[in-house]
Amino acid sequence: MKKILNALFLTLLAVFTFSSCSDVPAPYDILGEGDAPGVVGDGTKENPYNIEAAQQKQDGSIAWVQGYIVGAIENVYDDKGEFAGNKASFTAPFNITSNVLIAESPDETNESKCLPVKIKNGSDLANALNLKDHPDNKGGLLLIQGELSKGFGKAALINTTAAVFNNQPIGEEQGGEEELDPNNPLGLDITVTPLTDFSNDFADVEHQKDYSKTGWINKAVKGTRIWQGAIYDPQKYLAASTYGIKEGETAEYWFVTPYFTVSADKKFTFKATVNKYSETMSLKVFFLQLKDGKMEQHEIPVNGIPTTGTYQWTNDLMVDLTAYAGQNGFVGFQYVALREKDVQTYGLDDIVYGEGSGTEPKPEPEPEPEPTPGANLLVNPGFEEWLEKLPTAWDNKYNTGEITKETTIKHGGNNSLRQKSDDGTQKIQQEVAVEGGKKYRISYWFLDNDPKARSRYWFALVDANNKTVNDLNSEIQQSSYSEDNPEWQQVKIEVTLPENVAKIRYEVRTYRGEDAKGTGGGYIYYDDMELVKIE
Repeated sequence: MKKILNALFLTLLAVFTFSSCSDVPAPYDILGEGDAPGVVGDGTKENPYNIEAAQQKQDGSIAWVQGYIVGAIENVYDDKGEFAGNKASFTAPFNITSNVLIAESPDETNESKCLPVKIKNGSDLANALNLKDHPDNKGGLLLIQGELSKGFGKAALINTTAAVFNNQPIGEEQGGEEELDPNNPLGLDITVTPLTDFSNDFADVEHQKDYSKTGWINKAVKGTRIWQGAIYDPQKYLAASTYGIKEGETAEYWFVTPYFTVSADKKFTFKATVNKYSETMSLKVFFLQLKDGKMEQHEIPVNGIPTTGTYQWTNDLMVDLTAYAGQNGFVGFQYVALREKDVQTYGLDDIVYGEGSGTEPKPEPEPEPEPTPGANLLVNPGFEEWLEKLPTAWDNKYNTGEITKETTIKHGGNNSLRQKSDDGTQKIQQEVAVEGGKKYRISYWFLDNDPKARSRYWFALVDANNKTVNDLNSEIQQSSYSEDNPEWQQVKIEVTLPENVAKIRYEVRTYRGEDAKGTGGGYIYYDDMELVKIE
């Protein structure tokens, strides 16, 4: 009897086991709501990588990854308010908007089983996904596209641009190079009525945003970035650069005017600027036509397109269209560059076609009133004079870390100051006597285009007894950090000092990159510091 019962039990167990296994999803089945993504995937939007696959495939490729939002990497500060690293946080409240952690399970709290996902502050992704503003996002299933590369010292997804969350698409997908019509790669449209004149001063651009305007064409032939808006205190213009493509790769971006009729009595002019020119880059101008469905391009040599300087504008560059008088077509600006170590940039502004164009240069914006000679209270503000290791007047004990005179990358004059990120906080500081109750402008220029370094200002006020005055800390001590940008950026603050203030400690700081641990060795460049009494 015992043997019969055992046999019956084994038979039932086998039946139960078989039926249970038949309900287990196959490796590529779509799981139900509440289940973790169970596929290895191939990195496409339709078949994304799961967390383990994304952790293993850290080759810099662009891919889609799926997982549940479970937390974020938060910054950690010591008792003095200094940055001391970061850690994973899985419980609200959250204090950061530039990343989330995703995992296979919505309840995961083991950091090693999570994938950090960087999202750029201020982007559509950050606005929609961050846990600081949206704590209810925790536990939600996120499908997101980015670069499979190291971040926060571990496997991560960085440079994210597109996502799907709560069934809503966010951002713009990185789809590689667009498939172009070989006969009409720029998408020229000759079905519209040709214009007789036009102009564009790019007053409508947004900084580092892809530019679009009705009738104008902005197209990438090689690379995925196109011409973008740029603002360089205070000028607005259009810029193409090798930012965002890998060293050794080639970018080819076109900006094309509206369809127009060439007239013998009209002129075509524009202005241009360059930064980090090399022999592997060019800005060329073409007259473009579409004949029998096929694009024809005729290069028009333009004298004076700049090949030297740092964002110095060349005005009234003339495009000679006399050979095409009476014909319809387009003018195309072609930017081509092989990415080298530095980001190579060309800028365009004030494109004008019309009667008398170019005969009267566009008036430059009124500059800010310059302070009278000597009004800048800082000594050696442009780092033009150096001692053996440090710049003159910046040689106190508060100037820490590796500081170097830089003669190539600079905003103005002959030099800038380069500071290397490392453990702890690296500083440059000068203490200056001021008048309490007066209004001052504090400003400087910096270049942060290195993921291994970040910067922020940390000015301090001191009274006659050498004690700090903390009344304006929220205005003169920066809580956030700089983000990578190929352009020089300016910090400018105006404050009225409390009556008891006698000195300002003019201090700027350099830190490791956002990953903190293991990401030192980056560089920030500083130039043209200023402290001016304006009232």
